[in-house]
Amino acid sequence: MPFLEIKNLVKDYQSPAGELSVLQGVNLEVEKGEFIAIVGPSGSGKTTLLNMITAIDRPTSGQVIVDGTVVSDAGQNLTKWRARNIGIVFQFFQLLPTLTISNNVIFPMDYADVHPRSQRREIALDLLEQYGIRDQAEKTPDMLSGGQRQRAAIVRGLANHPPLLIGDEPTSALDYMNAKNVYEDFKRLADNGMTVIVATYDYEIVRNAPKVLELKDGVLQTVNLEEKETQVA
Repeated sequence: MPFLEIKNLVKDYQSPAGELSVLQGVNLEVEKGEFIAIVGPSGSGKTTLLNMITAIDRPTSGQVIVDGTVVSDAGQNLTKWRARNIGIVFQFFQLLPTLTISNNVIFPMDYADVHPRSQRREIALDLLEQYGIRDQAEKTPDMLSGGQRQRAAIVRGLANHPPLLIGDEPTSALDYMNAKNVYEDFKRLADNGMTVIVATYDYEIVRNAPKVLELKDGVLQTVNLEEKETQVA
């Protein structure tokens, strides 16, 4: 059984101009430990798809099943489930500005009541050490560089040791080298058994990802990255 299964996913929105169909029958199977990049221009529906996977939003029709849980079921409150099972890395970091970096990492542990309370700070510092920013632990986000803040955001996403990590344009605020390093981190996490799904508009940055899909006209399809690069050139 796939770790993540999406079946005939449809998402429509009502707008002043009428009904807008964003997802038009998306199907996807992802195995545990896979790293998948989803590419597409702004407005193609990438964030909408991620919101379906994380149960932030619900589909018009179709199913999303994550590790045996039907997250598309409108009758469920999945807030705690999401906090325990999914790490999310946002486009603009979304670190809490009044908390230190270490407390930003501890916050999701407290919210989901994950890990013994006495061990949470040590776990946070160990994760920050792994990402080379332990020396920034007692600083607030505004005191860090863009690359450091992105690593802090990744660490926060990993705080509860989730089986699934979602990245929504996680490197769009970074320069190329910092962005490349983040994607190397994602590949390493997948190699260690975490399932990683990242959405981006940047075809170049994901050219070495193990699996790349394009969201186009409301459906996922395979993409020829060499052809895309030729078009850009």
